[in-house]
Parts: sequence; C-alpha cells; structure tokens
Amino acid sequence: MLKTQHLPQFNADYEKYSRLVFSIAVHILLRQQDAEEVVQEVFILYAKNFETVENPKYWLCRTASNFSIDRIRRTNRFNHYVDGVINGAKTLFLTISTKAAINQELEGLLSELDAKDRSILILKLGYEFTFSEIAAMLEMPESSVKSKVTRFIEKMGNQK
Repeated sequence: MLKTQHLPQFNADYEKYSRLVFSIAVHILLRQQDAEEVVQEVFILYAKNFETVENPKYWLCRTASNFSIDRIRRTNRFNHYVDGVINGAKTLFLTISTKAAINQELEGLLSELDAKDRSILILKLGYEFTFSEIAAMLEMPESSVKSKVTRFIEKMGNQK
C-alpha cells in the first residue's frame, strides 16, 4: 500500500490526473456515477502500485480505459446507453472536443461503436494520444488502432 513518504506525490498526481481519468471513463461508460466509481478503483490500484508505476499519466489513462471497458462487459449495460440519453440529457462526449466542434452526426456515429472502438477514438481524437500509445494502453496491435481510426474517419466523410 501507499507509504507515507509517497502521499504528497500521490495527492499531486490525483489533483493533476483525476479529471482526465474521469473524462475518459465517462465518455466510455456514458454514466457519471459509473465513471466516478472507475476513478476510485483506478486510484486505489494506483496507490497499491505507486512505487512500480513509471509514467503515471500513461498508466492512469490505460487503467481507466481498461476498467471502463471491463465494467461494460461485466454489467452488460452497453445497449442501455447506446441511445445517447442518460437521465434525460445528451451524452457528454461533446465536452472533450479539442480542435473543432463535434456535431450530432459524429455523436451518433460514436454511439454505434462498441466500447473498445469508442475508447480508441476518444483517446486519439479527444486526447490526441499517438497510435502507439493507444495500442499499448489497450494491448492491441498499432496497425489495428490505425485502421479503426482511419475507417471511422472515412465513415464520417461518407456521412455528408
């Protein structure tokens, strides 16, 4: 478990990365309550593995993505969320747009994807991770990540 001398650094990492972890989780899970639980689970595991984690941002993002995908698999609730309506409100994906406004067509396309594909796109388009970083986070070949992003972008272009 976390040693006392590491507590200041752990707290600093929590302050620095908890919003990022939450954002990744909420955009994969599409439910704030589930995302908050993922944040807790991720940081509990981070505290247990604090001394062995070399790159906290990478480790936390990877763990948040994996925990979120696992939660969907465990609860089998993905179909419940696909309609994009949560507690009467539209999904929050639009909040992570970094370079351009994401229109409703894009939101609709994203809702049609499974959790892993959606997480790839969120990490690439929303957070601008490299293909190799995403491949490492999700433990899949880099070529698969590239092809999924390319196919999605082509599909977006064909929607016009």
